[in-house]
Amino acid sequence: MLLREELRLIYEDFKTEVWTATQQAGSAGGLVAIPDLRRTLGGDLARGDFDAFVMRLHAEGHVHLMSHVDPESLADQTIADCLCDDTGLLLYWLRWL
Repeated sequence: MLLREELRLIYEDFKTEVWTATQQAGSAGGLVAIPDLRRTLGGDLARGDFDAFVMRLHAEGHVHLMSHVDPESLADQTIADCLCDDTGLLLYWLRWL
């Protein structure tokens, strides 16, 4: 079990990694697909921790989360790697603000 301090440090590292990923996606308007982030950054995190960290970034106003324009076109595994908000909206894109 991770201690509160360890989770805080992991969150700060995660925040930096997400910022870096969005800067590298500059030609795409800074949009990064959440499933891609999960695959590249979430390897060492439990699924729930990854989800909580992304939602915390959103709650703190660091990122904007958006849905996919055509979610029916996504593969099942891609859909599984997206996030859902409290209303059940499938969130696919993340943009650093």
